[in-house]
Amino acid sequence: MPALCTQTYIPVRAEATDRSEMVSQLLFGETCQITREEGKWVRVRCDFDEYEGWVYRPSLYVLTDQQYEYLMHLPRSVVNVPILPVRDDKDQQIRYLTVGSTIYNLDTATGKFSLLDRNYICAGNVPVLSSLSVEERIIGMAKQLVYVPYLWGGRSTFGIDCSGLIQTCFKVGGIALPRDASQQAQKGITVDSFADIRPADLAFFQNAEGRIVHVGLLISPSLIIHASNFVQISTFDEYGILHADRQTYTHHLAFIKRLI
Repeated sequence: MPALCTQTYIPVRAEATDRSEMVSQLLFGETCQITREEGKWVRVRCDFDEYEGWVYRPSLYVLTDQQYEYLMHLPRSVVNVPILPVRDDKDQQIRYLTVGSTIYNLDTATGKFSLLDRNYICAGNVPVLSSLSVEERIIGMAKQLVYVPYLWGGRSTFGIDCSGLIQTCFKVGGIALPRDASQQAQKGITVDSFADIRPADLAFFQNAEGRIVHVGLLISPSLIIHASNFVQISTFDEYGILHADRQTYTHHLAFIKRLI
């Protein structure tokens, strides 16, 4: 059964209770498939990244098959600014969409778009297709998110985790990535030489057991953008991420991947 996120975002939880940890989020305009039901909770699979978890059913807009097919054939745009204020034509209320949200039928001349029976108009800068390269769009978006607080399971400007930052920035660049760092680490090709690092390569980091637990976006061979406590730009070398004040490694490098 298909469903739609019509809120700024909806928490996706590990278990069917609001006391369970948030493992991801559905963003405005994203669709999902309901695969199981337990009372007022439903297990969903996000269409964008196929990530699964539990959502409080009243938060979702359940779609008919006809509505779902209609949405799937509409032109889509990805919000490529940190926060986009939009006004609902029906109640004239302002809501704030986060980067990575999906909007349908956008008229870039007027800023108007629709979502089923609701019409909206952008009250801020209208998302337009950038003339920048994919790498420039990804890095530019990441730089705009510096100081966004870290939030486990977050994918939004209001709070984001390390893999959520990478997934969101690549989504703005037109590239769909899996949700978790360990899944993202399976994509692309390995960069063997430090001298061969290019902007927008991804660095993956491991714990003592060798498990991938962190990911960041390389600006250069010596600088990385990543979400740890908050989104920040840190010093990077062949051993990992170096804490600026303590001069100790906070994350230990496993390998570097190129996805572009």
